[in-house]
Amino acid sequence: MEKAKRQKDHALTAAILFSGCTLCVLYMSFETLMTTTVGSDYTNLLSSVLLLIASTVITVALFFKSKKWCIVGAALEIAYYIWGSIYTHSFTNMFLLVTYAVLIFFFAQSLRKREHIIKMIWFIPSLLMLLYLLLYTTEFIGECMCYAEFQAIYEAHGVYFNYFRIIAQFASCIFETAALFFIGIWLKASTPAPVKKNIPLTGGADKLREYKRLLDSGMISKEEFEEKKQQILN
Repeated sequence: MEKAKRQKDHALTAAILFSGCTLCVLYMSFETLMTTTVGSDYTNLLSSVLLLIASTVITVALFFKSKKWCIVGAALEIAYYIWGSIYTHSFTNMFLLVTYAVLIFFFAQSLRKREHIIKMIWFIPSLLMLLYLLLYTTEFIGECMCYAEFQAIYEAHGVYFNYFRIIAQFASCIFETAALFFIGIWLKASTPAPVKKNIPLTGGADKLREYKRLLDSGMISKEEFEEKKQQILN
């Protein structure tokens, strides 16, 4: 039971952190909507909406601990970063694309009960996200220095530094990095304990009682118990 509770806590922590990321994305999407005029290029607005949908799907999936829907959300994130890489030619987007590709691989392995692979490299998505954050910080510092040097020229053309959006983007990256860290811990902790095979089980009722005992002791998850239960009943 204690192991199952720890898994729930890790998933819930990841969900709360991703909620913070989603709120930041919501603010940036709303700001993009407010600055988009009729007849202008809607590419930024559409990409913002796609990112918001992807982030929302992952957040809800984490609250319900649905690994399949986490894969859907991660796939939408990849679609957004492919779009962003083509539209902005940004190299740093490739870090995020690879991050979510690795995350999909982790969830797929977890669904196939191959968590032993995850146990060795569970930290990779959060590490890649941290590298992206460092690269983004470097780019931001360069932009600040450029803006400070040519501030009068920028402002003459109506270009101003949007500090609130920058803060929201930084906060989003920090929330996302922390959420990916806890997702890795959640997937690593969900490794099922091996079921003892030397227990003499004479019938379906005995097997069901034994699996119930393993569930109550936290040695197997509720999903594994239901799977075994269906096998016995069928």
